[in-house]
Amino acid sequence: MQWLKQFFTALTLLLPGPSLHAQRVLYSPIIDSRNPVRMAGKAADFYWVVLNQTSRRRTGPSFAVFDGRMRWVRNLPGPRRTDHILKEYLLGGDQHFDEVLLSEGYGSVQVLLLRNTADGLPEGEERTLFRFPFVEPGNSFLLARSADRQKILLLGFESRTESAPRLHALLFDADWNLLYDRKFESSFLSQPFIQDDFLASPAESFSNLPLKLSNDGQWLMLAPSRTNTNFLLFHFPLSDSSFQHTEIPLPTSSHLEDLALAVDDANGWVYAGILSTFRYVALKDAEVVRYSLISHRVEFDSSYRFSTLLGAQVRTENLIHEFFMAWPGRGFILLKEYGRNMKDDQPAPADDDPFNLEALFVGNAISNNWTAPIINPDGYTRYGRLGGTRSIYARGDLSIFFMPAFSRDSCWTGIINKEQTTELNSPYLSYLPIPERDGLFFLYNSTLNNEEQYGSTTVLDSRGILQSGGEVAFWRYADRLNFQDALQIAAEEVAVPYAGAQGGYAIIRF
Repeated sequence: MQWLKQFFTALTLLLPGPSLHAQRVLYSPIIDSRNPVRMAGKAADFYWVVLNQTSRRRTGPSFAVFDGRMRWVRNLPGPRRTDHILKEYLLGGDQHFDEVLLSEGYGSVQVLLLRNTADGLPEGEERTLFRFPFVEPGNSFLLARSADRQKILLLGFESRTESAPRLHALLFDADWNLLYDRKFESSFLSQPFIQDDFLASPAESFSNLPLKLSNDGQWLMLAPSRTNTNFLLFHFPLSDSSFQHTEIPLPTSSHLEDLALAVDDANGWVYAGILSTFRYVALKDAEVVRYSLISHRVEFDSSYRFSTLLGAQVRTENLIHEFFMAWPGRGFILLKEYGRNMKDDQPAPADDDPFNLEALFVGNAISNNWTAPIINPDGYTRYGRLGGTRSIYARGDLSIFFMPAFSRDSCWTGIINKEQTTELNSPYLSYLPIPERDGLFFLYNSTLNNEEQYGSTTVLDSRGILQSGGEVAFWRYADRLNFQDALQIAAEEVAVPYAGAQGGYAIIRF
């Protein structure tokens, strides 16, 4: 069967005139596949797309490879697999596209490598990288990669009865030469997260996962404490087999909502953020820590406690998505998107609210005496405070709460007021946030004439002020984009799938 139709257009657009950044948009051909496609990553100047992934592990994924202008190059059929494959990682590199397989056998877990050239040709035979002397499910292993793509970290958590897991850490270079093999045993250790996709990607520098690998080989993870409800920031230096940990306490009566971790290789800083909530989803606490990889100590530690609704309002009926993310070099962002209004919100009954809100949120504006400025319709509004700006939101409203990791910076709140018509049942925002050191980009669909949708951009600086001249120009409106299923494939590059039944991607570079 012909898997792909002929390439019918792929053009590169370079924005003219003065701008914050130069963005290009590339549109792929329509990908005709029996199963849904997904972007696998980028190797050198080639893009790899997974054409199919069957539920049975006997057959590996097949791929389509495109060049740097999104022109089809070739297809790679799925190889035969055994039932012993526990997990598979896909990594696009500077010169190769690698498939890393974890395979169970003979009381151990083997780490196998299938290496391909960037343009889609197999390179050599399957290679055994390492053998873990224990058997664990695929979810007990985590893979991370440094920002420069020159180092790769593989962690294996070995379960032990009535004890903390034994941590096995393997560090490789970009050619999969083993740099070190270390084991760590401590009552403080725990697995930071579980990656339950069988076909997975590593924790990259730009991903919002609590595991990060620095360019020089040091690595960090943000994991729950085994003795209380707090969290621990672990630092594993490259020089020896010891490690350090810093406890980050959560407020009493709160429970975890989300966490994020980022590494700033240029300055040797690590940013750790933990978002928790109280009884009502509108009442938030964010613990923000900036840790030094040089001095091995915390240089900034702050707690931001605020309400995302105005005044004493604690309930909203139409919230659909929340997302907590790191902004490397700046701090952290909480995003809240709202759906259809079901009914007017009402304050919680007095006997249903055990909190003294004025005392709980002292220092934050929750008073009804504060009047919010008029919102800019179909636009962006900024507020020089951290906290809710209204009690009722319309569908598509996106609230932005900024919490800095530097004492010189100030908190702020913003609202993007857009009428969104994207999938309400999706687990992701209909806005795609892309943080850069000097700007925060939001990509989304705007509605034209109450019917047609087209790609749009809002760009903010670190103070939350609207910027002009750096927007992405979406010039091909016939192919609608699904920003809710977008995938960041590089530090400054994202792949946005076409909406609807047709397969294909728009590649956006910053």
